[in-house]
Order: sequence, then C-alpha cells, then structure tokens
Amino acid sequence: MDDQKGFRNQIKREESKMKEIFAERLRTSMTNMNIKQCELVKLTNIPKATISNYLNAKYMPKVEHLLKICEVLGVDFRWLFGK
Repeated sequence: MDDQKGFRNQIKREESKMKEIFAERLRTSMTNMNIKQCELVKLTNIPKATISNYLNAKYMPKVEHLLKICEVLGVDFRWLFGK
C-alpha cells in the first residue's frame, strides 16, 4: 500500500513539473511572438480562463488546444513540453 501511495505521489510531482515547464514555455513563446493573453484567446478561440489555467500551470492542454497554440505561436509541441 505504501509503495502505491509513493508511486502516486511521484506521478503527481512529475505531472506538476510538466505543467510548470509547459506554462513557462508558453509564456516564453508568447513573449517571443509579442502576443498577449487576450490576443492568444482570440487567435486560438480558446476561452480566456483556459489559457489562464495553462499559464498558471493548473492544467495541461487538450490535444486540439495544443495544436492551435502551436500553430499560432509557431512552435513544436515537443518544445512546449521541454523536449
């Protein structure tokens, strides 16, 4: 049981780290393209609250959102995840 709890905690830490990397790279890409959050919302048609959650490392994007973001910002999805 303790092994399972430890494994869950490790997964949560890794997931949290991925969210942080994604949020940081998303902010970097937006800065490089001189795109503000409100502009990204308009260009991707992703709700403002959702973009905010991505930027604050609360959620990882759905595939369709990820593809829109990559297209608008001109970045590879692998780079957004730290690869």
